[in-house]
Amino acid sequence: MIAGYVFIAVGIFIMVDNLAVGIVVSFAGLTLGTAWTGVLIDVDAKKLKQYSQWYGIKSGEWKSMEKYPYLSVLKLQVGYTVASRSNRTLDVPDTAYCVCLLTESHRKKVIIKEADSDSLAEHDAMILSEKLGKELVKYSPVISAQTRARR
Repeated sequence: MIAGYVFIAVGIFIMVDNLAVGIVVSFAGLTLGTAWTGVLIDVDAKKLKQYSQWYGIKSGEWKSMEKYPYLSVLKLQVGYTVASRSNRTLDVPDTAYCVCLLTESHRKKVIIKEADSDSLAEHDAMILSEKLGKELVKYSPVISAQTRARR
């Protein structure tokens, strides 16, 4: 999102010298700057919508939440790798916590909210559990017979 605004600023700066290139760069920045994804929940209708947003327009389909009887907090290991000019790399790890809706088998999940701390994610999960009427459980996916046979 921030990169989009940087592209817009650079595009405006380039327009002074080359109008066509500046417009293209600004348009690319506008596209990046307005791109967003998220989840909308209709508590009364018990539906959810995973959406993508471009230029302020949200697109996605409403789905029933009946397939997702459980709510859970998952710990995600995220990060990025930085490389220097001498091709040395440095991995920068980070931890995020997300509140997810889970199916019966815990195999499919929908991320509703992300948080930086475990306590904040647990607090949000408790509130959502009460509002949505979903049971708050520990993530424990069912292991299939094929997977058990491989082990």
